Amino acid sequence: MKNALLSLDVGTNNIYAVLFQCDQKPQVLLSIKKPSAGMRKGVIQNINEVVQNIDGLLEEITRARGKNVSQIIMSIGGANVSMTKSKGIAVISGKNNVVDRETILRSQSSSKALFLPPGRSTLHAIPQKYIIDGNEFDVEPLGMNGMRLEVESAIVDTDVMSINNISQIAESTGVKILNIFANPLSGTYSTLKRSEKDLGVVAIDLGASTTTMSVFEEGKLIFMKTINVGCGKISDDIGVWLQIPQEEAEKIKLRVGDAFPDKVDGKEILNLNDFIAEEDKKFKKKDLAMVISARLEQIFDLVNKELRQINKFGNLPGGVVLYGGGSLMPHIVDLAKENLRLSVRIALPEVEGHIEEDPGFAVAMGNIKFMFEDKNLSDSCVDGSGGGIFGKIFKMFDKLNL
Repeated sequence: MKNALLSLDVGTNNIYAVLFQCDQKPQVLLSIKKPSAGMRKGVIQNINEVVQNIDGLLEEITRARGKNVSQIIMSIGGANVSMTKSKGIAVISGKNNVVDRETILRSQSSSKALFLPPGRSTLHAIPQKYIIDGNEFDVEPLGMNGMRLEVESAIVDTDVMSINNISQIAESTGVKILNIFANPLSGTYSTLKRSEKDLGVVAIDLGASTTTMSVFEEGKLIFMKTINVGCGKISDDIGVWLQIPQEEAEKIKLRVGDAFPDKVDGKEILNLNDFIAEEDKKFKKKDLAMVISARLEQIFDLVNKELRQINKFGNLPGGVVLYGGGSLMPHIVDLAKENLRLSVRIALPEVEGHIEEDPGFAVAMGNIKFMFEDKNLSDSCVDGSGGGIFGKIFKMFDKLNL
């Protein structure tokens, strides 16, 4: 199992793990979904619990594949991840004032020099547009002539505490973290089509404790936001409504829940005793759907609020792409269409022909695609050495004994 790596998405309710072969192209070997603990709203709350879960996962993979996993790529999510715009400038110093690779790298490096508040660190600097003496280019303008090159970049950053926590997890589990990606960005790599990004699309990750939205237009990331309400609230609502524990409410949601009351038979009666022993309460399935839809409508209203602020409400020809565990709810596409006023589809995460039917694997699959498509990281995958900014950060941690 040469160059096998593990991609991890550690969420509030579940851990999604994808083992893949690291070669010229990624080959998925194994995918695992397991219950999670120690996380809240996409942020590590109890490192010991997270370490324990990952240790158990690594042992399971070892038993299944017969070899230890020592290298991992991970994602960071939650409200700690944010996006802003930055501009970098470089004098074109190539022969005959021709833009060469060195000039482009200098301009990109300049865009990364954005002032961030204390305790923040850049995850990704994504070039959005190049400008040579006032002329705009959507791609790297190699070979063009001019005096000054500007680059406008989307800067995705996170808090240093999250990085420190992941470094501690790596040390405790005995694995090497090759790189860390922004959860909202990774998810789009395995779910969005290029045509959707060009037309204008919003990708919505319906997680347990948060909802993340990423908006693309003309192939560029133009907006990213994490909303601190997730589909886990649905189970809370069901629990309050039926006066049952949240864990039992979650089971009912998964077994007989529906997102769109109009699609449910109003005469169908469910008995709570079928789910919980010694409970004899009866309820209508349609009423259950109304409880579920009310919370989902709140989430979609919050998404619409953000879309209105960037003048994209009902104005994204590429529509809506749903992923994450919450998107598995029956008839959620109907409810989303009605509320978001756009075309809607549920993503099937894909990497090099391998398709996962569970949209909850989108981020773990997206980490892999991100790694192979990023020019600064693809070489590190082939030779097995850590690359990118986090390779440097973790080396710094080692020197400082952090």
